[in-house]
Amino acid sequence: MSNKCILSQQAFDHLHKHMMEFEEESKEFLDEVLQVPKIEKEKYMALFTNYLQKLESLVKNVQITENGNNHLPFVTIGSQVELRNLDNNRLQTLRIISPKQHKPQERSVPGATYLSPMGQALFLKKKGDQIEVEVPAGKMRFEIESIIYPL
Repeated sequence: MSNKCILSQQAFDHLHKHMMEFEEESKEFLDEVLQVPKIEKEKYMALFTNYLQKLESLVKNVQITENGNNHLPFVTIGSQVELRNLDNNRLQTLRIISPKQHKPQERSVPGATYLSPMGQALFLKKKGDQIEVEVPAGKMRFEIESIIYPL
């Protein structure tokens, strides 16, 4: 990663803590929670390994400032993503969460777990990337407008 990500100390601390916790949680999740065939578990294991490698690289390249803007170069668990619906040009904000955190009534910004179709489509994507998500009504297309790490 060549560009520095500028974060506040508080956002950096949260991101670093998340990285450490996710490493443990992902092992537990694969062993105890995710009830899928072995081949599917291997797919998730590869995804989690890739995610942790990207987080480690991000943490190494963070520039901490008092007034960090907390914009992230890619979608992480915990990040807030502003999306433009490419079919109607409307903006919507979504937070990517862990399945353990899925309590919609407790958040002001709607959440999507990283295992949901929307979460999987967004996971590790960058600003400007376009995604397509299959929903009961058909396919929806979005472009990522911004990615921040809210506190």
